Amino acid sequence: MNRKFAVLLLLSALALSCGPLGALRKPAELQQTAEALVGTVEAVITEAPELKETVAAAITEAPELKKTVEAAVTEAPDLLKTVEAALTETPVELEPTAASSGSGGALRQWAAIASASSEYGNPSWSAQQATGAPDTPTCGDEVTAWASASSGTVEWIEVTFARSVIPTQLTIYQTYHPDQVVKVELIDITAGYHEVYSAQPVDRSSEPCPYILTIPVETDLEVGGLRITIDQSVVGSWNEIDAVELVGQPVGG
Repeated sequence: MNRKFAVLLLLSALALSCGPLGALRKPAELQQTAEALVGTVEAVITEAPELKETVAAAITEAPELKKTVEAAVTEAPDLLKTVEAALTETPVELEPTAASSGSGGALRQWAAIASASSEYGNPSWSAQQATGAPDTPTCGDEVTAWASASSGTVEWIEVTFARSVIPTQLTIYQTYHPDQVVKVELIDITAGYHEVYSAQPVDRSSEPCPYILTIPVETDLEVGGLRITIDQSVVGSWNEIDAVELVGQPVGG
């Protein structure tokens, strides 16, 4: 994993978990974010063990983030201990079952880590619900898919995969009021964003469920993540995402 991309990923997780200074979560709510945050820390440190010092330096360069993190962990000291343990103990690798080989040597993998502009709840309807293979049993407003905090808004979700690939296809499983996906961007290993899909929001609730949006991709970029933007302002209800799959050729064999 590219060093800069990994640092940005970790700092994003810290910021999203803690929230702005003016709206710090209660201790109990902060504790609920620990598991998802530790997963991000472990995944990043697994790829680049030397990042502990780099992250510390990056936070020094971003004093507002530092204040946010410090204030948050003051309210929830157990969260600080959990993060410190993840940075110092033996890293845990992402589950190997997250990826499988396809035809022609292509690698098929489900998202391993996720963050979003907002979440309706945690763990129910959280961004992390969009990781792993599809697991929403029936279509509808189910807690096993990601939903934004409000309906009628423009939101985004970013997902990261266990291995970077040269992508050939991506698939988005939607289980409630599809298809309000208006933009999809590849995130390359330098944290650059590249749009590969755009559309107008349409409610396809009457179509077979889950609604699976498949997007073919032609690029020579090495990609490790995706950013999906949804516009719920037209339909006026939640567009919930259950899973995201990336298909591509592994880099370096």
